[in-house]
Amino acid sequence: MLNNNQALPPLRQDIRLESDSYDRAGNKRWRIYDPCQHRFFQLCSDDIQLLAFWQVGTVDKLKKALERTGQTLNAQQLEGLLSFLSENNLTKATGNKDYRHLQEQHKRVNPTGLARLFSPPKIIQFPLFSPLPIIHFLQPSIELIGHRVFISIWLFITLFGVYLTTRQWDVFVSTFTHLFSVQGFLTYGVSLILLKFIHELGHAYVAHIKGGSVGKMGISLFMGLPMFYTELAGINRIRDPHQRMWVATGGVAAETLIAGIATLAWALLPEGILRSIAFILCTTSWLTTILINLNPLSRFDGYYFLSDWLKIENLQPRALAFSRWYIRRLIVGQALEQPEPMGKPQIWLFSLYGMLVWFYQISLMMGISYLVYSFADKTIGCLFFVYTLSHYLVAPIYRLIKDSFAARQLMSVVRRLFLLIIAAGVSLLLLLPLEHSTTVPSIMSREQLATIHPPENAKILSINAKNGDYIAADQIIMAFSSPELEYKTTEAILRYNVATERLNRISGSAKELTESVVIRQQQIQAKMDVEGLAQRAEKLLWRAPASGIIVDIPEQIGALQWVRPDNQLGRIVSNQSLLATAYLPENVLNRLQPTRIARFIPEEPSLPVYTLKLVDIEESATEFISDISLSSQFGGPIASYDSDSGQPVPVVAQHKVRFTVNHTMADSTTILNALRGHIELEIQPESIAHQMLKQVWKILMTELRG
Repeated sequence: MLNNNQALPPLRQDIRLESDSYDRAGNKRWRIYDPCQHRFFQLCSDDIQLLAFWQVGTVDKLKKALERTGQTLNAQQLEGLLSFLSENNLTKATGNKDYRHLQEQHKRVNPTGLARLFSPPKIIQFPLFSPLPIIHFLQPSIELIGHRVFISIWLFITLFGVYLTTRQWDVFVSTFTHLFSVQGFLTYGVSLILLKFIHELGHAYVAHIKGGSVGKMGISLFMGLPMFYTELAGINRIRDPHQRMWVATGGVAAETLIAGIATLAWALLPEGILRSIAFILCTTSWLTTILINLNPLSRFDGYYFLSDWLKIENLQPRALAFSRWYIRRLIVGQALEQPEPMGKPQIWLFSLYGMLVWFYQISLMMGISYLVYSFADKTIGCLFFVYTLSHYLVAPIYRLIKDSFAARQLMSVVRRLFLLIIAAGVSLLLLLPLEHSTTVPSIMSREQLATIHPPENAKILSINAKNGDYIAADQIIMAFSSPELEYKTTEAILRYNVATERLNRISGSAKELTESVVIRQQQIQAKMDVEGLAQRAEKLLWRAPASGIIVDIPEQIGALQWVRPDNQLGRIVSNQSLLATAYLPENVLNRLQPTRIARFIPEEPSLPVYTLKLVDIEESATEFISDISLSSQFGGPIASYDSDSGQPVPVVAQHKVRFTVNHTMADSTTILNALRGHIELEIQPESIAHQMLKQVWKILMTELRG
């Protein structure tokens, strides 16, 4: 509340008041230039009328001075002007109160402790030199570049270069791989520095010829990433927004000019360092122009171009303020006052743009955090993630709740009750341990005792059982014949007989006694071969290693067919018990209650539900999904991908858990093959909030240790 005797703070003597352009409504605007901060502040005509009588010293005298000119003092407008001058340090500090205000402002700008975590990332600038000498030196050449004849030649060169590049597009794309070397990185770094220097020089040149003052050029650091910058606050003196738009496009124009020439150079140059440089210049120019410089959501060229095109100053800060206001209005209601008077179409435009900017900022910061995490230090990357989430997600939500609570008096009773119910519901959903059971994918089958494989390349002589038959231990299931084995056996027996016959005919001469040593060795080797081949021949009669039930004999397999050792011709499973195998993610495994009864529910609805008992848990995560029918490649519910060996690997770590089926149901002979379904498990109740915190803590600990 203003007091008539309240003194008006004296303005700083070094600030300058300058005339500005007209706004969209045709009203005259003014600006204050602060040489210390090198900033411009726009004011409306009503504010200028107050500043015209500022030297009177007090609010009462200001009121009387305005009355003498037929005007009345708007107290709300004066309060806003006083706050504006104080917050932007345009007044002199004359007392302890002013110095305390400066200290508080310094603390807000430079927070310490936990507050720093929620403060916006800062850009640190290092001004180096003035680009004006370079501009004056290059100006005659640059003026030639702007000539119509040069532009026409450049356009022809660019289109011709694009045409030639598309004709060898595969070679162009493969050039990326050549950059992943020490020489490639150095070439890329030098080319990028040169390109961005020319980009900033383009801004400085256009600002200079359009009448704006050009400050120093230097290097700025944002989140540790270096960038060139040029001080161009002086372009605010350019009244025509279309002229300022030319300044915004100066850097993009310079990069585009280089990109067109570099595209043709790449198409014509032979393999070597020059072609690599041309490739970097053309690709980096196009990509940075589209993704960064022309992006209206980042505060680069595209943003300033859009701001001048719409003739809206401070577009981004005002849009962010409107987006926050719009979200708060959804909570508080229509009574919430707008940040500034504005029509409905503009409100929608500002709110939508502000939300897009917020989404872009958090996406950009998450991307930077991921790059640091992946290619630099994982600990620093995790800290970047924490900072990004705290500043761009936690802090805005906290301020939203805080501001909405402060404006609770503007809410209707119905709205308060509705919000209270929603808040209570969300809190209960997050904090109450609601989940008592879960379902996991599973497959049920009889315990496998053996698989039938031919011992070697052979022909089937007979199959002595069919699917579903009960077989006894040592029973012959299949008989095979191998002509190759028969030939080798005959040949080995012949060698043995020949060696034996020769030994029987040896006389007592010294020469024959010497030969007998070699012949005896041949006899021993032939005998060993005969015995080994006999053992292989015995395996041609495939015998059951244990009693059970035979299943999975292929229908197309029959006598006199040839088979290989890798052909599976059937399986022998237990006739005593059924087993169920399930795959559990770690968050379910930790909450599993082993003493509880589980239930297997088959996919086939006509089959009954089976009661299970837990018998085994694999503590380490399984490397592959052995039951491939459960993997996503075969239509199963477990997301997986193929390994180099072709086996399904789970995307999320899974632990294999085994169950036995109730004995009263295990006697059923209706289930011979594997049966897919899911298992219902009772688990320890746990709230969603607790699960989320455990997962975050696990990720942090895993990555920090790694």
